Formats: sequence, structure tokens, C-alpha cells
Amino acid sequence: MFALTKKSKYRVICESNINIDQKSLLMLYQPLIGASGVAIYMTLIFEADLNKSIGCYRLCALTQKNLLKISNYLIKLNNLNLIDIYQQESSNQDQFIIKINKPLSFQKFNKNLTMKEDLIKRLNINNFKIVKKQFDDFETNDFTNFKIIKKLNNFNAKNENQKTKLINNIKKSDIVEKTKLIFQLETIANLYKFSYDILNNIIFTHDCQAKEIEEKKINILIYNYWTKNNKINAQFHSLDKMTLMRSASIIEFLNMRIKKTLTPNQVTFLINLYALNIDSAIKNLVIDYSLIKNKRIVNSYIDKIVKTLITLKIEDFDDAVIYLKNAFNAKNNSEIIKV
Repeated sequence: MFALTKKSKYRVICESNINIDQKSLLMLYQPLIGASGVAIYMTLIFEADLNKSIGCYRLCALTQKNLLKISNYLIKLNNLNLIDIYQQESSNQDQFIIKINKPLSFQKFNKNLTMKEDLIKRLNINNFKIVKKQFDDFETNDFTNFKIIKKLNNFNAKNENQKTKLINNIKKSDIVEKTKLIFQLETIANLYKFSYDILNNIIFTHDCQAKEIEEKKINILIYNYWTKNNKINAQFHSLDKMTLMRSASIIEFLNMRIKKTLTPNQVTFLINLYALNIDSAIKNLVIDYSLIKNKRIVNSYIDKIVKTLITLKIEDFDDAVIYLKNAFNAKNNSEIIKV
């Protein structure tokens, strides 16, 4: 019978990057070997990093168990096939190799009638059914997540192909400031929620084939296409202004706020504003403030306030409202903070 002595030495071997299913270990094996058995198993996994034989006193110190208890737990782990214990081929009979095995998945565990019956006996049938449902739900969610990730990867691959095609078309065209346009493509696509394929059609099926097409003309082409084809969510119209600021993108908010077509300069400015690293709701707040304060969109004014908020690390919408209220004693300031 296997038993450790004071002279015993052990060496743990384990696959590199072994993937231990902790849910199986805790829900299926812990009732059979106890929490201490799980703790010894996990300790052995980390001992594999040493890659050498070491006295069993170390395992006693790490787990705070005596030799007899550790021997009994190792036998249990071996019987459940979580480890294999080999006696090292040498004249010394106290040299052991412990090989780590992975816990079974629930499906495989469930097919092992001996282990399954033992688990039901320890848990009772009702608790076993709950455990089974937890694994069923987990596997369903895992499969759903796999399908979502696969679909997303396919979408990203398709999107990258479209982006490459558009960039190549821009490089071959007579567009002025090609590099800047290419740099802004991702921002434009996200702002308007357009695919690169749609952007390609907008730019190269209109009159951009003429010589020296400027950035503003391209931007207004994209904006006009958006205003013509975009149906702003009907629910936006029933929202109060503060909620609208939080819900709408800057292009949607400004379009609804001024109720007229934007100028080429404003459209180009919005693209640059969208690229700034601050929440869209705060950008909408500052746009609204500019309209109240100046009765119009003042690009430099909005840009200065937004960059000030970024510098001050004001990232929360409510904090931005308080800052504007305190920092600017404007006549119509109360309109901004009115909820």
C-alpha cells in the first residue's frame, strides 16, 4: 500500500499549459475528496514548476497536513484518476513521480457510473440535479458564445477586406489629403455606423472621380447620404434633452438639435470631435452649451471646452454638468442642467 515516509521524495510532472476545468473540479470532485483534497491537487500542479525531486516535508508544510493524511489524499486522487503515482526506478524505494491528470468533463464524468453513483450518494439526488443543470446551462452558454465569436470573427475578416479595398481605391484616386482620409476612415465608419463597403460606394459612385476632390466635399457627401438614408430612432423624439444627450450619437444629437443641414465645416469638425477620447454624452452636452451660449455652433469654442474636460479628467456626464454650471456663469446656463 502506498504511504509516504520522512525519507520520501516526490517529483511532479504536468503538461505545460494544462487547462484545469475548475468547475468540474469543485462541483464534481470536491464532494468526493473534500476541500483539502482539492487543495493538495492544486498544490501539486504548482509543484510541477520545480521540475525536481523534493522531500515530502515540503508538501506537509504547504498544506499543513501530516504524512498520513497526505498519503490518504494522494490515494484518493489516484483512485479518481486525477493523479498517477509511480515509484521511480532506482534502488531507493522512497522516490515517487506524481503525474497530474485533468478532471473529467461533466459528460464523461456522468458516463462513469461508479463515480456518478458515489457523487449522488454524497450530494443527494436533488443537489445532483441542480449540479447537472448548472453544467447544462454553462455548456449552452459556452456554445452560444462560440457561435457569437465565430460570427464576429467572420464579420471582422469581411470588414477588414472591405477596408483594404477602400484604402486601395483612395490611394489610386485624385483625392487631396489621402493619408488624412485613410487615417479617419475608422472614425467616420463608427460615427455614421457605416460599413467600409457603404463608404466605398458613397465616395466612388458619386462625383469624387473629378480632379482634386477635397476632404470637406467627401465628408459632406457621406453626411448627405446619412441624412437621406438614416431614420433617426423614433423614440429619440419623445426623450427629454438630458436623456437624448446620453442616448444619441453626436451626429444624431446635433441633427435633431439644430433641425437643419450641417455645413461642410461642421461635418468635418464633428468627425474630429468624435475622435477625441471622451464620452459622447459629454460631447453632446458641450455642443448644447455652445448653442445656448453662442446661439450657434462655434467649433473652436466646443473644441476648447472638450479638451479642457479631458485635461481635467472629467469623464462622468454628471460631473461635466456640474463643471459647466460652476465654471461658466452664463445667462442661459440653467437650460443645460435642467432635467
